[in-house]
Amino acid sequence: MKDNSRKQGTTLILTIPSQYHVKEHQAFEVKQLSDGTLLFHLVNNDNYPPI
Repeated sequence: MKDNSRKQGTTLILTIPSQYHVKEHQAFEVKQLSDGTLLFHLVNNDNYPPI
C-alpha cells in the first residue's frame, strides 16, 4: 500500500487507512530506525483497567 504525507502548519500528517482499525485519538510513540524506517508503538491509554 502506498500513501502520501501532507503538511499542515509545521506538522507532517500521515494518513492511516481505515482497514487498520485505528481508533480516533489513539496515542503512539514514534521511533526512527537507522535505515529511516518509522516505527509506531501504540501507547496504552488505559489508565483505569476494568475491576
